[in-house]
Amino acid sequence: MSDLPRRDPRQEWIARNRLHPRHAEVLLATGQGAASEWWGPGGLVRRNPHAVGFIGPNGVKRIDRSGTQQGAGGGGAATPAAGLGERPATGVWQAEADAEAATGWHCTARGAAGSLDIRRPLPRLALALAECAEPVSETRHAAAELALPQPLPSTLSRIQDLGQVSVDPSGVALSEAEFLLSAGNGVKDWPGFHHAAEVLRATEGASRVAVDDGFMARDRQVGATGTWVTARVYVAVGISGAIQHLQGIQTCDKVVAINMDPGCDMIKRADLAVIGDSTQILEALVTLVAQAREEKRDAA
Repeated sequence: MSDLPRRDPRQEWIARNRLHPRHAEVLLATGQGAASEWWGPGGLVRRNPHAVGFIGPNGVKRIDRSGTQQGAGGGGAATPAAGLGERPATGVWQAEADAEAATGWHCTARGAAGSLDIRRPLPRLALALAECAEPVSETRHAAAELALPQPLPSTLSRIQDLGQVSVDPSGVALSEAEFLLSAGNGVKDWPGFHHAAEVLRATEGASRVAVDDGFMARDRQVGATGTWVTARVYVAVGISGAIQHLQGIQTCDKVVAINMDPGCDMIKRADLAVIGDSTQILEALVTLVAQAREEKRDAA
C-alpha cells in the first residue's frame, strides 16, 4: 500500500457546501470545524475562508446562517428546523383555521419575490413577515381599582328601555362599526364618496395612503397600523390591499371590493368583487338605494 494520502472528493465537496446535512460532521471529522487556521505540511499557516467567524481581507466577519455553529457547539444542539424535521413556512402574513388542512390550520405566505401569495398547511415552524409585527408602543397600561364618589343606588327603577336609537354613522368608532365604506388611493371623487357613505348610512374608513394624502382623518385609518375592524360588511373602494390593511380586516364577515385592477390583493381577499370605475359604481349604487327606499315608502 502507498503511504501517499488519498483525497476524498465527496468529503471535500461536503466540507465546502455549508448547507449539506453532513457539513458539520465532515468539518469535525477533518479538523476544520475546530479552528479556522492550522499549520500545513509545508510549514505555512492555512486558513479556511468558509469557517464561521473567519475575517476576510475586507474586514468582514463571516456569519453562520446554516446552523453549523449551533450544531457544532456544546451538546450538539440543532436548529429548530432541523430538530422538527420539516420545512418551515417563510414570509407568512396570515393564518386561519381550516378543517381540510392536516394540522387544522393553513397559512398564506408571500412568495415569488413578493409577486404572489402561496397557501399551504401551517407547519410547526413559521416565519412571519416583518410587516406583521405590531409597532412598538411606549404606552404603559395598568389596571387600577376605581373609587366611586358615591355608592350605586340600590334600585334602578328610573331606568327605562327606549329601544334602538338612530346613531350618526360618522360618529361611530371604526372598531365598533358594523357597516364600513372605506376609501383608498383609487377614489378620485371624494365628495361623491362622502355622499355615498351618507346615503348608505355607512361609517367611513380609509387606507393609509388616503390618510397620508390628507383626504381622511388619522382616526379613520383601517389596518394593522391603524384600527383593526370587525364589521359585518366592509366595502373597499379603490384599495389595492397592502398586507397591513388586509390584516386589519381579516375578521370582517363579508368584504366587497371595488377596483379597476382585477389582480390586486384586495380582489383576491374579497367575497364579492366589482371591477370598474369607483365613481360610476358608487353613483349607480346610490341611485339604486334611493329608488328602493322610495318604493318602500310608497308601499307603506
